[in-house]
Amino acid sequence: MNKVRICIFILTAIFTQLLPARAQFAQDSIIDGVVAVVGANMILKSDIETQYLQFRAQGNIAGSSTNVKCTILENMLFQKLIYNQAQVDSVVVTESMVDSELDRRMRYMISQVGSPDRLEEYFQKPSSRSRMICGV
Repeated sequence: MNKVRICIFILTAIFTQLLPARAQFAQDSIIDGVVAVVGANMILKSDIETQYLQFRAQGNIAGSSTNVKCTILENMLFQKLIYNQAQVDSVVVTESMVDSELDRRMRYMISQVGSPDRLEEYFQKPSSRSRMICGV
């Protein structure tokens, strides 16, 4: 029984010594980090590094890597901002809305030329849609 307690004590001492070392090791090896967040979109440090490596691979030589990376971050922020605003402003257009607008425009063009046949002749293209609108 004493041997079991001694083993448990030794194992506990070993694990308590190893855990802080592993935690310290985990903190030293950061895989990636969030640099900025725009809406629900993140910009990661690796994204900036990838863009920088592509910049350098294209043969571009800049004075300071810090300035180039700042410019890259600025461009990425602008792109994410535009993308986020597009998501906020997105307009949902149904098929019936498209059909209704197309019918309205076809009726207008037919009224300008006189008949569906004249419209087809004018554009030199057949239009089954113009016949459907006019009931021909």
